[in-house]
Amino acid sequence: MLNKTDPVLKELYVAFQKLDTNEKKVKFLKDHRDSEIYNSYDIKWDNLIKVWSSKNPQSFFKSTVSVDEDENDENKEGTNDTLDN
Repeated sequence: MLNKTDPVLKELYVAFQKLDTNEKKVKFLKDHRDSEIYNSYDIKWDNLIKVWSSKNPQSFFKSTVSVDEDENDENKEGTNDTLDN
């Protein structure tokens, strides 16, 4: 998760988001990895480069959240402990 209070990481993130092609993103990541400026941060540069070098980087970010519906769910609509009353 991005540390939103660290101005260095926030600036890095914003600059990365402005890049319009995956090739530019890979170059950006390699350049920043090789600069060693961010050695004090635990950034997995090689993993990021691998992701953005792939044909479909978005496939690495698929949601893994699942919702199990349970008949005995105490937060279902119509129970006394929900905000829908």
